[in-house]
Amino acid sequence: MTGGSVYAGCNDGEIFALQASTGRILASAHPIDVTTLDSLVPLAHGTLGVWGYQDISMVHRTAILKRETLSTILALPPDASYLAYRGDEMVAASTCCRGLHNDTWPATIQRFSRSTGKLLSSVDLHPHRPGLPSDEAQPGAGTVFLVGNRLYVATHSALFLYDLAHVRARPRLVYGNLIGGPATFIENRYLFLNEGTRGAVSRVALLDAYASPAREAWTNSVVWMPQPWTPELGPTLEVTSTTHNRTAMVIRLRDMALLRIDSDCMLQTSNDRFALTYCPSTDPARRPRLQMYEFTSATSINPKTYSSGAL
Repeated sequence: MTGGSVYAGCNDGEIFALQASTGRILASAHPIDVTTLDSLVPLAHGTLGVWGYQDISMVHRTAILKRETLSTILALPPDASYLAYRGDEMVAASTCCRGLHNDTWPATIQRFSRSTGKLLSSVDLHPHRPGLPSDEAQPGAGTVFLVGNRLYVATHSALFLYDLAHVRARPRLVYGNLIGGPATFIENRYLFLNEGTRGAVSRVALLDAYASPAREAWTNSVVWMPQPWTPELGPTLEVTSTTHNRTAMVIRLRDMALLRIDSDCMLQTSNDRFALTYCPSTDPARRPRLQMYEFTSATSINPKTYSSGAL
């Protein structure tokens, strides 16, 4: 909802602007041909971003619309995504796929004119010098995140920092030896990454990209859980790994408090105070149980068992 209007869309890409007070249709448009409409997001300068996915052609599609009329300002090329406005220019990143990008060439940064829709410039990023050999086990591109003029580009093995004003210049290496895929961006602010060698994680970190200069908001050595983590989002950040035992950790983003669940229990859900786990039993004579943990402090890694019960 923006002002007095509510925006809604259908999975085929048709968009509607509705009057909030009456539900009357103010405008409609069909800017992108997709099978799944992912999101409608208000952007700067009275615009609306539309994102979706086309199953048949297997591409992501993005369009920028005028909020009042839903007329298309700019329909981006397939698999290009919006990053930011710079005056009349819109900055976009093409990161996937069509066989174009890989770790050696993780993204193409493009500038478009909002007023004309024309492509103004295009720069292919090649941060690895010398280039890495192709690896079919790690196809596709990296992840791109823009904060001000700081352009973070993550490949499967490293995180680089570009200056958007000098994007053709060689970037700064922020982290090397990443494993488990490119860094994950969380809440449009934090970068979550796994560091290690030969498939084993030695350290994980959350980088606060809004800080100037960027800083580590939280880091942890994970000799007790050597597999790459896959984060899951909610009021807290959940990181979990499955080896011979399932191990999980919950990080509360507002103060980086840590709740470690080091058992065979499986994390079910969490909020900024509690974490609920399901604990199966390998003994047929014992019933599985639910167990609840409570955050104690920002420095404690030993969770307090709040309550538990057999199922």
